[in-house]
Amino acid sequence: MLTIRVPQELKDQLANAAQATGQSLSTFVLQAAQRAAAKIKPRTSPPTRTTGACPSFFRGLCATATAGGGHSYGGVGYELARHAHSLAPYEVEDEEWEQRMVELSDLCHKSQSEAVAQWFRTNLPACMELVPRRRHLTLAEGAIECYQDGNLG
Repeated sequence: MLTIRVPQELKDQLANAAQATGQSLSTFVLQAAQRAAAKIKPRTSPPTRTTGACPSFFRGLCATATAGGGHSYGGVGYELARHAHSLAPYEVEDEEWEQRMVELSDLCHKSQSEAVAQWFRTNLPACMELVPRRRHLTLAEGAIECYQDGNLG
């Protein structure tokens, strides 16, 4: 079922047009919508990345932050930082990832938001592609808060 609220004047106009064609209002509106939809070309989405770690929990957090309300990209950053240790890309050796985590910790200790955002863009690009560029600093501030709370992964 689909319910559409329209001003009375438009409803009358549509009803008159439907009656003139010998159709019910529902059929008239449905056929007009189908014709309009058929004219629209489907969007081709950009290719998705196949390398790098981007867990489903992160995708869910981004979707929630996009919806707004009480959730923000700061919270997304907090959780990304909390789990960062376990998100090493397959192509990075454990020792190298440990060193990168030390680098992230140092940046968070110095509260360098832009540098923290750049660390995530460099090291977890698939995740950062889900975050609007204008929200990267908010995400970084959440990561810094995670560090300050002693929860950096």
